[in-house]
Amino acid sequence: VPANGSTIVAAVGQGTSYSRLQAMLNGAELFFDRLDDLNLVSRLMEVIERSSDDPYRVLIVDDDAGTRMYLRLVLEQAGMSVLECDHPDRVTEQIASFQPDLLLMDLYMKELDGLSSTMELRQQPELAVLPIIFISVEQNDETRFRAIQAGGDDFLTKPIRPRILIAEVRSRIKRAR
Repeated sequence: VPANGSTIVAAVGQGTSYSRLQAMLNGAELFFDRLDDLNLVSRLMEVIERSSDDPYRVLIVDDDAGTRMYLRLVLEQAGMSVLECDHPDRVTEQIASFQPDLLLMDLYMKELDGLSSTMELRQQPELAVLPIIFISVEQNDETRFRAIQAGGDDFLTKPIRPRILIAEVRSRIKRAR
């Protein structure tokens, strides 16, 4: 367990593509064919050092304080650094100061919705590849489609299970980094 309190999950198995995929889908960060693998210790140490030196940074953009608190607690318990933003007008300045690895963007907010905010962010070349995951109670496929078209990378439906949230955020940030 790294100093930041997060847990590193390493899987050991037969090494087939299917078993590796299953391990990663279930939250494993590393996969080894055998426990006596000569690279096991060095790869574990590399992940531990990386996770404690440079935690994932997530900016939560949601006008609901309860949702922001829930998401922050789940992500912080997973060892991530989190900043909350209660108004989409402040997103650009908070991105500049916090430099998040990912945005969790509420779809519906009172003054400026997440779709409009995301489209504005995607106009800025330096933010074109910043992962944005929409969160909403909305379950309509057409709305999900519009969210992805607006520049979102994914769409999670509230209530979001902690395990799903952590896996989705980690996966998107790993790819982006």
